[in-house]
Amino acid sequence: VAVAQGPGDDMLAGMSALRKADHPTAETAFSRAVVSEPSNAKTWYYRGVNRLSAGDAQGALGDLDQALKLAPDDVHSLLRRAEARTQLGAEQMATTDLRRVIELRPTGPAAEHALLQLGNFAMAKNDLIAAKGFYDRLVSIAPLNAFGWCDRGIVLAAMHMDDDALVDLEKAIEID
Repeated sequence: VAVAQGPGDDMLAGMSALRKADHPTAETAFSRAVVSEPSNAKTWYYRGVNRLSAGDAQGALGDLDQALKLAPDDVHSLLRRAEARTQLGAEQMATTDLRRVIELRPTGPAAEHALLQLGNFAMAKNDLIAAKGFYDRLVSIAPLNAFGWCDRGIVLAAMHMDDDALVDLEKAIEID
């Protein structure tokens, strides 16, 4: 007996497959969900996440763009689109997305993620002052974020502020 599947069933099947890293099955399920519910931002978001996880940054970017057309203030879609853009070498566009996340959510996990990534971008360009600024803000809003303390310690060491660097690195170890 064949049972008709609804859009919710496709989403559940896609989520289950995504959790198992079964990307082809997730792609099929999320694609059915996108067709049946094209105005649901979450269908586009999760297909984008699956595509990103499967190594298809370009496909993910298209899906995440669509998700953001439907839900422009969705910080999760912005974070994932920044990830896709970074993989595609569009760091400036990724930076714009990350800054938007911080505008929308000045504190909390999304802001922490964005600040950490912005700090990493600044470090990669050897812009120690900017990197320190991002990590300063990160540890001020998330004093238990070990990555923030560690990365700021690395920046401080690069700035030859060794005593401060040791304090931050010890704090990171204490937390994690």
